[in-house]
Formats: sequence, C-alpha cells, structure tokens
Amino acid sequence: DPLSAETFNGLPDDDKDVVIGQIASFMSQLHATPLNIIEKYNVRRSSTEEAYRTLEENIKTFALPRLSKEEQETVMQYLANLQATLNDKFKSVLKHGDLKMNNVLWNATEKQIKIIDFGDREYGDPADEFWRLMHYGQNVLDQILGQYQGLIDANLQNRIELQHIRPAFRSMWVGVERNDEQRFQSGYSMFRKHFYGD
Repeated sequence: DPLSAETFNGLPDDDKDVVIGQIASFMSQLHATPLNIIEKYNVRRSSTEEAYRTLEENIKTFALPRLSKEEQETVMQYLANLQATLNDKFKSVLKHGDLKMNNVLWNATEKQIKIIDFGDREYGDPADEFWRLMHYGQNVLDQILGQYQGLIDANLQNRIELQHIRPAFRSMWVGVERNDEQRFQSGYSMFRKHFYGD
C-alpha cells in the first residue's frame, strides 16, 4: 500500500524505525551510484539554475499579480533566498526524482518498503530528493538524514526547506496559466500556511 503520512503515523514505533532505516539505506545506495554508470545510461542532468529561472519567471508572470503587496514581498524574499543557493557546493547524485508518497509502498507483512516509478530519475542536487520526504515530518526527515551514508553539505537543510514550498508556487502559477482557480487556491493555501501559519 502507498505509505501516506497518515499510514506512516499509524504504524507502531518499531515499524516506523524500520521504514526510516530502509529509506535511508535506499537513498544512500542510490546516491552512491558511480558517475560512469549514470553516463552509460544517459541519465538526464538537472540544472538548479535552469529550475530557478523557470520558477522565477512563472511566479512573476502568473502568481505575483494575484497577491497582495505584503505577499509579493514575501515571495520576492523567498526567490532571493533560493537564488542565493545557486552558489552552494554539493555533490550531485543519481536521484529517484519523484519520491512522493504514492511511490513509496509499505508491505506490512514483510516489513519492507518498495520504491516504484523511476521514470523521472536524474542526476543533480540531493536536496531535490530529500524535500519530498518532508511530508512525513521534519523529525522523520532528520532521522533519515541521520542514517544517510551520503555526503551532507553545509547548506543541504536550507535547500531542502526552500525546495519544500516550490509545489505551492507551481500550483499557483499553473492555476493562473490554465485558468484553474481550484488549483491556484490549493497552491495559495499551501503558501499561506507555510509563510503565515494560516
């Protein structure tokens, strides 16, 4: 079954520890994939700068006009903080690329997680992988990072926190771009909750 946050929170503590250990082990092994193998299979390389430029352009074009002046200032500060991370030094890794809850399965009988759907695999910043695990909570992510065997650079946690809110902005701009008010409001609610605690 998909390991939703609700399902995870309902597990006994021992099973939670098993899940955390297995996710940390999976990510440690995946991220240790040698570069020659990544190149052999032509894994796409992600560009943090390109991703930032796309985000910035779409936020300014579609989302900002819908926001109040105070909210616009909050967004601009967020973009400045995110832009500052473009100079971070980190070791690129092979990433699953879509480690959302639907792609993490839990077999309660075998006490085993299963990871599916590697269609978005890419080579790049490990922060882009870890932020998706924040749906289980910061404490769980901290435990996963504590058992992770890969390189943890000085600014990894900062990039994870900044990346975590990106889906809200994407929902907002796509909602405006496609005239989908429900999608915009979904992203806007996430934005307000993250920055203002609404």
